[in-house]
Formats: sequence, structure tokens, C-alpha cells
Amino acid sequence: MIGQWLRQVGVNVDIASSDWGTVVNRRAVKKPPAEGGWNIFPTASTGLGFANPIHLAAHAATGESGWFGWPRDDLQEKLRDQWAAAATLDERKRIARELQNNAWDYVQHIHLGQFYRASAWRRNLRGLIGLPVITPFWNVEKVA
Repeated sequence: MIGQWLRQVGVNVDIASSDWGTVVNRRAVKKPPAEGGWNIFPTASTGLGFANPIHLAAHAATGESGWFGWPRDDLQEKLRDQWAAAATLDERKRIARELQNNAWDYVQHIHLGQFYRASAWRRNLRGLIGLPVITPFWNVEKVA
């Protein structure tokens, strides 16, 4: 689906199917795709990761020390620092609006949607706690 969307906007797409270990290794390569590097890679994060502008590593715009793709945007970093140091919720909201305005000019990643992870449990398990991010295994018991 993502490959189709990218093609529709004119991106030359070569889909490379791989396991996560391969993605982790390849995304660290700064060479062109013909030499084992890359230009775009899809990944996912939880809602918690997007809860604020400093929690998710992909929000960083620190260049060589930042997220893969090594984006750099001094205004993004200035605003992230201000958000972290803000004394009030109203101040954080104001800075968040500035971050959102900056996102129109500085695009480090694109959100393509959301999904729910399917889960299946044996009928003889009780006490499972449904959470959107993790599956805690405390409180679980096996019944006859």
C-alpha cells in the first residue's frame, strides 16, 4: 500500500522485503541505494511515542547525531528545547503550535495512518489486561 501511494506521487519505488534485523542494519548505511543504502523506509511507533515532541527519537533534527536519515533543522531543535523547558501547559501548547507550523516547511517524516495489532489468546487464560502499546503478563492465570 505504501509503495503504491509513493508511486502515485511520482516516487521511483523499489520495494525491498526484509526482516527487522536487515532494516536496522541497512538504515544505518549513508550510501546511495545502489551501494546498499536507502532513501525512505517505513516503520511504526506507538501513540505514546508521539505524545510529545521530545519523546520519540524520530522527532530529533540534530543531523549526524539524530534519527536515521540524519535530518537537521535548527528551528525544530530550538522549539523542542523550549517545549521541554516550558513552565506551564499553556506555554507548551503555544510552542507545540509553532512546532506544527514549522512542520509545513521541515518534513522529517510522514504519518501514513494508524493500525491496531491483532491479538489472539487461548480460551483458558484469564486476567489479560488490554493496552494499546504493550501486553502486560502480570495478573494472567491459566484456568482449566
